[in-house]
Amino acid sequence: MNPPTWRRRLAGRLLSLNAALLPAAQAAWSAVMSAEVQHIADDREALSWALGSIRASVAERLRFLWRHRWVSARAVGVLWVVIFTVSSAFNLGMAVAARLGYERAASRLGYFLRGYSADRFQAFAAAMPIGWYVLMSLVVIGFTISLYLNLRSRAAAFNTFCGTLALSLTKINYQDCSCV
Repeated sequence: MNPPTWRRRLAGRLLSLNAALLPAAQAAWSAVMSAEVQHIADDREALSWALGSIRASVAERLRFLWRHRWVSARAVGVLWVVIFTVSSAFNLGMAVAARLGYERAASRLGYFLRGYSADRFQAFAAAMPIGWYVLMSLVVIGFTISLYLNLRSRAAAFNTFCGTLALSLTKINYQDCSCV
C-alpha cells in the first residue's frame, strides 16, 4: 500500500478540524463525513469532500451562534472596524518604515503583499509628501476612536467611522510623486 499523499493527509486534518467546528449535537454528522472520505479513491476528490465538509460545518456553526445570539450585527460591525484599523495601521507602518530607511521592517511587512518590491516602494515612500503621512495618521487615529466608541456602545461610533472612512478616501494628487 502506498503512503498517503499530501492531499489525503490534508483531507484528514481538515476533517479533524471539522469535528471541532460542529456543535456537540452534530458529532454524529462529523463522524459520518470522516467515514465517507475513506471510501473516496481519488485524493483530489477526497480533499474536495473535506473542503466541502468544512464549508458546511462553518455554516452550521454560524447558524448555531446566530441562533444563540453570540454573533450579532454589532459584532460584525466591530470586526469590520478592527479590519479597517489594522489595515490602516499596516499601511502607515510600512510607509513610515520605508521612509525612515528601516529596510528590514519594510521588507517584513512587504512580505504580506503580492508583487512587493522594496526598491520601488522606498522610492514611492520617499516621494510622498509629509501631508500624506499626517492624513494616514489621522485615519488610523479615527478608526481607533471609532473602535473604542463601538466597544463602548456609543452612538457616535458610526458617525466617527463614516467620517474616518471619508477621510481615508480623500482624493490624492499623484502628480506630486515622480516615481509613479
